[in-house]
Amino acid sequence: MLVNADIVLVGVSRTSKTPLSTYLAHKGFKVGNVPIVFDQPLPDQLFDVEASRVFALTIDPSVLQHIRRSRLKAMGMTRINYDVLDYILAELEYASHLFRSQPQWPVVDVTGKAIEETAATILGVMQERGLGVQGA
Repeated sequence: MLVNADIVLVGVSRTSKTPLSTYLAHKGFKVGNVPIVFDQPLPDQLFDVEASRVFALTIDPSVLQHIRRSRLKAMGMTRINYDVLDYILAELEYASHLFRSQPQWPVVDVTGKAIEETAATILGVMQERGLGVQGA
């Protein structure tokens, strides 16, 4: 359940949610990972999570397009819209609108950042907020 997570990551596909979750889990945190899918509702339980534990991930649209194209090529797949810039821009705007509606969620730009660097940013905010592992 998301409400039991120490940290919840929210972002569109290919914003490093999964590798970041794994890295933070190795540091002892319970991490939730919520994908934002354009025009799809988010799980209701996301809004039951203490807002100070939710982190919104974003990325530069052209970088995201490159990552998605590389991913599709590596998988030998084609997906309609997944790597089309107009779709990516709409998807990121959809995510941005969500993030603006939740002002306690810090927005972390992952563009060009290593997982460790993004994790350090998140853990720094957690420390500033006096948060750590729940139940510890």
